[in-house]
Amino acid sequence: MRKKIFFILRIFVGGAIIFALLRFISYDDLIVAYKGARKAPIIYGFLVISITCIVASLRWRFILNSLGIKITVREAIYVSLSATFFNIFLPSLLASDVFRGIALMSRFKNSNKVVSSLVIDRVSGGVAITILVAFFSLIGRHLLPERELWWIIGIVVLLGIVIMFAIFNKSIFLIMEKMAWFNPAVKGWLERFHQEFRYIRQQPSIFFKTLFYFSFPVQVLNILSFICLAKAFALSLNPLYFFIFIPIVAIIVCLPISIAGIGTRELAMVYFFSKVGVSQPVSLGISLLSFAFLGIVGLLGGIIYVVVYHRWLERST
Repeated sequence: MRKKIFFILRIFVGGAIIFALLRFISYDDLIVAYKGARKAPIIYGFLVISITCIVASLRWRFILNSLGIKITVREAIYVSLSATFFNIFLPSLLASDVFRGIALMSRFKNSNKVVSSLVIDRVSGGVAITILVAFFSLIGRHLLPERELWWIIGIVVLLGIVIMFAIFNKSIFLIMEKMAWFNPAVKGWLERFHQEFRYIRQQPSIFFKTLFYFSFPVQVLNILSFICLAKAFALSLNPLYFFIFIPIVAIIVCLPISIAGIGTRELAMVYFFSKVGVSQPVSLGISLLSFAFLGIVGLLGGIIYVVVYHRWLERST
């Protein structure tokens, strides 16, 4: 019952945000922006986001192989694209991770390493985001005069630093555990989180190779897809803004506030880019197109699951 209420609340929040945005942003202005958009950059943006999904699947394969679970490139792509479908069209925040975990646990009996691979996959992406935000914020500090933006950047960077220390520094982890004394559930989650990184603490090179070889390229490609969409709307803007704002938007989308980040993504895009002079209809148009790209990739993943991967799993179990 509690999960159903939470699910309904997330639908309500996402719908309410979209409704509020369309109250303040003229629907006609949004349509005009779309009609004036150039088609070629939109196609390039979709190609870039498709490559991003493939590189992300190769990242997970690299982690699995490093932990001793061998899967082919084709299977990594199949299961990752199928997981994208479940992540977009199912209510759970971690639907894609649950699907990936179940898919491999049905074939490989080492469930601990499979779960660890998923945690490492997510956290390496989060650390990459933190480093990118910190690095490009320093480079483009003259572009960010507003103090509230620096507060947001500071929170993101601090969160990434805490996660890094919690992984590799037992003292920091113990402090965090003591801070959660009032909530046994949070304390248990922290203990499980720390435990999942035992393989990485034994071989830290796996984490750093994942970070530099895969997580950085994934985040940069995601940013480039937004730059392509900006070009579609003939938006002339310093690329540094995208390298600062888009990673923060990616973190906001992961918050369990709405389904698949609907609403929160659009609100964050409108908020950040309005600070640097981008019109609200264009910011909203870019955000909706980006979500449409993920929807198309998700539908492709659903087709792959039904036609190919589902049967593959049945034969291999």
